[in-house]
Parts: sequence; C-alpha cells; structure tokens
Amino acid sequence: MATPIYKLQRELEYAQARQTYRNNYRPPDDAQRNPRPTSGYAYYSLNLKTGTGTQAVVKVQVSDNSVTFFGVDNLGISNVAAELADAMSKPKSFNPSIVKAVVGDPTPVRVKAYEGTGRPYWRYSKNAQGTAQSHYSAPVCKKGATPTLEELEIQVGQIALAKRAELGTYGRIYLVSERVTKSKA
Repeated sequence: MATPIYKLQRELEYAQARQTYRNNYRPPDDAQRNPRPTSGYAYYSLNLKTGTGTQAVVKVQVSDNSVTFFGVDNLGISNVAAELADAMSKPKSFNPSIVKAVVGDPTPVRVKAYEGTGRPYWRYSKNAQGTAQSHYSAPVCKKGATPTLEELEIQVGQIALAKRAELGTYGRIYLVSERVTKSKA
C-alpha cells in the first residue's frame, strides 16, 4: 500500500526543519560546556571489595561547588593525597552513591522556554532569572569495616537537617544509591 501524500509532506517538513537546525547549530565553546571546576576525591564503595575483602576506594571527580555546599566532612569523601594515590580508577559499570539537592524558592517566576518554542513555565530556582545554581550533586560514602545502606541513609538525613534552611520551601535532598554491574562469563 502506498503512503499518503500528506504523510510524506509532513515527513519532508520535519526533515527540512531538522536540517535547518543542524546547519545553524553552533556547539558551545569549552568554557560554556563545563563551567564548574571539579576535583578528585577518594570514594569508599559499599559494594566493591578489594582482593583482601576490604572496602574498595575509587577515585571520583566532584564539582567544587557541590563539595562547598554539602561539606567534605558530611559527604565522607576524602581528598588526602595518600588515599587518592591508592584509589583505583572508576570502573565502567560503576555509579557511586550520590546525594542530590534542589534549592527552591517559594515565589516562582514565569519564564519563557528556550528559543523557538515560546512555551512558558514556572521556575522555582534561587534567583528569579535562573542564574544562581540551584542543583547540587556529590558522591556520599561511609568509611568503615562493613558500611550499610541504612547508615548512608542516616548520613544523608543528617545532611538534610543541616541544610534545611538553605534549601528553601520547595527544596529537597535525596539519595541515589550506588550501582555496579557485575557479570561473570
């Protein structure tokens, strides 16, 4: 069965719009791509173990703004040179436990969406213009013989209590637990 002409015309319009976008697209320069500086920290894994059965230490990159917001002591990560030297590189299938914070403002501002769409939305960020950072994320870990996820949840709860005033009315802190894929042939 043949495709109707109106469907072909619609597909042609989509293809032309896509081509126009690609021709006019300019990728951001490096300064705009990642404006926040990061530093290396030692992360103590809940699930990964070394050959001797001890807790593995993994080197991770963390935004300096997030470390300042949460506090390096609250996160449990370490930037001591000796621990970083012994830390292994992050495995491909490994995602550390992350504490995420969203800072909200009780007075939303109506903002127009990105260029071209014109769809308005409500922004609850710290700054009415949206120029202030309102999302933070950083690895959170517990150093010890056999740390558990429950201990990590208690640690994140303590961080949330300490940061309650800075979060604002619509702010929140939550935990994304560690994920690692292990496979055997």
